[in-house]
Parts: sequence; C-alpha cells; structure tokens
Amino acid sequence: MKYRMIFLVFLLMFSACTSGRYRSRIRKEKKSRKEVRKEEEQEKNKTDRVLEKKLPTIIRVSETTDQKKIEENLNSLDLTRTEKREIQELSSVKKEKEDKQSSVSAEGKQKKTVSEKTKIEQVSTGNEIKGSKEFKWRKVENNAFKVGEKLTFAIRWGAITAGYSTLEVHEIIEMNGRKVYHIIAKTRSTSFFDKFFKVRDTVETFVDVESLCTWRFRKELNEGKYHKVKETIYDQRNHTATTKGNVVKVLPFVQDVLSALYYLRTHDIKTGRNYDIDVNTDKKNWALRVNVSKEEMVKTKAGKFRTICIEPVLREEGIFKQKGRLWVWVTNDSKKIPVLMESKILVGSIVAVLIELKK
Repeated sequence: MKYRMIFLVFLLMFSACTSGRYRSRIRKEKKSRKEVRKEEEQEKNKTDRVLEKKLPTIIRVSETTDQKKIEENLNSLDLTRTEKREIQELSSVKKEKEDKQSSVSAEGKQKKTVSEKTKIEQVSTGNEIKGSKEFKWRKVENNAFKVGEKLTFAIRWGAITAGYSTLEVHEIIEMNGRKVYHIIAKTRSTSFFDKFFKVRDTVETFVDVESLCTWRFRKELNEGKYHKVKETIYDQRNHTATTKGNVVKVLPFVQDVLSALYYLRTHDIKTGRNYDIDVNTDKKNWALRVNVSKEEMVKTKAGKFRTICIEPVLREEGIFKQKGRLWVWVTNDSKKIPVLMESKILVGSIVAVLIELKK
C-alpha cells in the first residue's frame, strides 16, 4: 500500500512539472507565431502600396499579347525578376486562351454552315430532316394472305369446347401515309363457360402492306377478373415504340406478337430450320424464335391438310394469355395457314382447331 501511494505522488509531481513546462513552451510558440504573422502583414502592406502605383501599367501589360509591348512596359516598371516572369506567363496564358476560343468559334461556324447546307439539300430533295439518310422500306413478297381471309377456330380443353377464336384480315386502310392491313383476332368463351370463366379478348394489329411491319398494336383482354387494355404505337421511320407515353428504341421493321404470325407466313418454311423475328410488346424488345420440327398430316372439320409443325417461343401475351409452350401446325404450301394450335397449361392443354376457312 505504501509503495502504491509513493508511486501516485511521483506521477502527480511529474505531471505538474511537465504540464508547467508544456504551457510555458506553448506560450512562447504562440508569441513567435504572432510576431511572424505581424511581419508578414507588414510586408504585404508594403508590397500592396508599391503595386498600387504600378497597377495601371501591370494591367496594361497583362491585357496585351504582343511580346515587344510587354517587354517595353515591364522595363518601365521597378519589378523583381519573379514578378516580371509571372506577368509574362499571365499574358502567354491569355494569348493561348484567345487563340483556342477563336479556333472553336471558327469550327462551330463551319459546322453550322455545313449543317444548314445539308438541311437545305434534304428539304429540296424531299428527304426527312430527322435522318441523314433516307429511310428505305423493305419489300416483302406476300402470297400467303389477303383482305377477306377469316379463320375460325374451336378452342377445346380436352373433349370440351370452351370457346371460339377468329383471325381476320379485315381491310386495308391508310396510316402514316402508308397502306396498312387491319388484322383482328377475337376470342370468346361459350355461354356454358361464361358462368365459370368468361373470356372476351380482342387483339388488333395494323401491318404495313409493303414491308409487313407493324404500325399499331392494341389488345383488350377480359379473362375472368383479369382486365387489361394496352396500345403501342410504332414509328417505323424513327425506330421507336410508344406505350402510355413510354418511348423505347426498336429495331427496323419490328413486329408485334400477332403481326409476327402473318409475317412468318410469307417465309419459305423448311423443317429443321429456325427463324428469328424481332418483336416488341409492352415496352420490351425480344427475338421471337420459331423452331420448325416436322411435317405431319392434320385432319380438322375444315378439311385435311399437309402441315409443318412450328414452335414459337413466346415470352409475352399473344392472341390469348399464354404462359407455356405453344405449337402451331401450318399448311405446307405458299399460304402457311394455321390449322391447329396447342398450348400446354397447368392442367392438360388447350387446343385451337380450324373449323371454318374463308379465303
């Protein structure tokens, strides 16, 4: 205990001594810093008074870029070598800045002249001002369908007919200065199924007659408690798709999910090959991959057909709300008419069978 008390007293005495010396040293350092600061302020004031007399000449020197005038003006001033060098550097920097600004201004003026010239040339030739190159429409040979074609399908779930669906090339109208097919797909459930799950779907597409690309896509889905109305406007010239004010960039000659079916019908489809079609639906761009698997004879109420089985890998809602695999049997001729469609669902499958054909 005695040794502990001695040790504590020793620490207290050491602390008191060192703290006193520390405070004394701090006071001396503060005093010396104040003196240095005071001397610096006096020197600065002295320099400022000298510069006040020389200021008009210094400003005149700094504003000029002529080296001879700069040297003459500097010689007339009582300046140190460092001050002269700083003023010369200031003039040099200013000259570089002026040269750069004049160069940028001249370049901008030249670009503007070229731009205006190009714009005048575009107006005089009738080209669109928005693009430097005139948009060229593709030409797709269509021997597959025409106005008046109407396909009627019975939609079956197992042995039960749950509803009916129609695909119709309704008419040709004008849209955006182009001739356009108006194609309508309608699906409705039977009166019996209406009690359990009422379906009233209408999907419309407006397809360019020459290029078979889509201009407008509208779907109104009413399936039980599920209701949705969506419309997408396509600007094929500027490659955009607008849905509820949202604009997305799309690839040239893009399709929607319904127009893609009609565009595919114009192809010379061969077994063992795959086809990719650029599609946009609901603000999303994706490639519709169509796998061609086999040839098969299909007999329906509308007749007996030699067909090719294709599998479109759908990622969005199409003619009806489809979330599983889909197979389509199309006639193995130039028409490529769909005669049978089968879609896997959670419980079994839904089959759409052609029952009436109007060409």
